[in-house]
Amino acid sequence: GKPLMIGELGVLPAAKSEQEIWAETPDYFESYADMAAAKPWVEKTLGDVIDAGVQLSYWWCYQSDRPMDQNKLQRFDLTRERNPELVACIAEANRRLKAKLSKDLPLPGEVVVVAGRTAFVIPGHTGAGGGNKPWVWYAPTLPRLPGHEERWMFERFRDAGIAIAGIDVGESFGSPAGRALYAAFYAEMTEVRGYAPKPVLLGRSRGGLMTLAWAVENPDKVAAFAGVYPVCNVASYPGVAKAAPAYGMAPEQLQARLADHNPVDRLAALAKARVPLFAIHGDSDKVVPLEANSGLMKERYAALGGTMQLVVPPGQGHNMWQGFFQCRELVDFVITQARRSSSKAGRSP
Repeated sequence: GKPLMIGELGVLPAAKSEQEIWAETPDYFESYADMAAAKPWVEKTLGDVIDAGVQLSYWWCYQSDRPMDQNKLQRFDLTRERNPELVACIAEANRRLKAKLSKDLPLPGEVVVVAGRTAFVIPGHTGAGGGNKPWVWYAPTLPRLPGHEERWMFERFRDAGIAIAGIDVGESFGSPAGRALYAAFYAEMTEVRGYAPKPVLLGRSRGGLMTLAWAVENPDKVAAFAGVYPVCNVASYPGVAKAAPAYGMAPEQLQARLADHNPVDRLAALAKARVPLFAIHGDSDKVVPLEANSGLMKERYAALGGTMQLVVPPGQGHNMWQGFFQCRELVDFVITQARRSSSKAGRSP
């Protein structure tokens, strides 16, 4: 990463001699010795950096390379003796940044920041997956998700050489803003980290809405979709009124344009691309009803010529029943589709 520079030229890229510019910059301070001016500016700058989720590689401060200056400390040199308050600011910023980037994962992995949002990557066992680094894209990635209930399936993906990754897009409910963050994460995984161009999307509950909303606009970038009681229909969950703020619309505006955003209304492109779907969904789910979500998606997808496997455990609702998270059919589906897509990518010229 690039260093964060706090100092004379860190406020505006202009020479001090340009008096008009500096006069309009009240945050400018002559020296770190000017604590009354320096400390508030540094605290605000560090706060902005941490709020944005920027990962800091190292701290930089001014140092003159002129021989005549080598025998004395420069005005922007930071030392604990000269600048204890500012050093304390930086130490506190490091603590806050570490807390922001910390995440309890079901398996060992890397927590990163992509587009200012917390993301994670749990690598697959090297050599087991073959092809072009297959991966599963999990959602929702939230402060407590993925949870330890996903550990069983994640272990099987990892042992098959398949990575698991995800990004926290908040309660975006499949909105354009959430989809834009997904696009940034996809670029990070495929262009920067070299993972396969077609991941398998795995959506748990409202994670289904997030992944499917992106998938229907990017069918050429999806190997398959699998869901655990996935939300497929904005009108069913969270409902138009609750989703509207995430879309930047009034409820009546979103209702009028629902067909432009709702995954269950936009399945044609996925069917045309022959993307296989899978879901396990209980028939007693009162939060995300089967009939208005996975059931409706299967019905519409079949009418479009697509294939979808639906497992319906009788008497199960929207709960933590072990069978949802230790579903052999789901795991086999994901591993098969991830390996198949990765192998095809590896054979591409």
